[in-house]
Amino acid sequence: MEIDKTGIAGRLKELRKALGLTQKEFAEHVGRTLRAIQRYESGQRSPDETTLRLIEQIFSVNPEWLRKGKGEMFIEKEESSLEKLLKEFSEEEVEAVILALRIVRKLEKKKGMKLNTKQRVKVARLLIELLEADESIEKLKGKLEKKGEKLLEALTV
Repeated sequence: MEIDKTGIAGRLKELRKALGLTQKEFAEHVGRTLRAIQRYESGQRSPDETTLRLIEQIFSVNPEWLRKGKGEMFIEKEESSLEKLLKEFSEEEVEAVILALRIVRKLEKKKGMKLNTKQRVKVARLLIELLEADESIEKLKGKLEKKGEKLLEALTV
């Protein structure tokens, strides 16, 4: 794709400002030096192809806009299956699932066990089912650990 080198400096600066980043923060995100970003924005130097692709991927930038100034600045990023699924649950439900899985992993290490994914999910699911709906995550942590240990012991018998 052909690059409009005269306008790319301005578009890089416009992009960075739209993202609310300093030159230093922008440089850190794309793995370049502050000086390199300063040179790109001033037009002293043009970013190489690798840098352009990184910017496009990291910030969901429209390649046509970045390179030629055509179209919208950003491209619509499709939600992942996980993002769609997470929207169906409350924050507390998600925290409970994550906590249960962490406890299962912790108990596996403590007991020197290696569960496969299905077993891990099954134990986590059982832990979650044992919980009372009106309890907070902090109250549940201790209960989950105790019940998790009993479930893992049952698996080894």
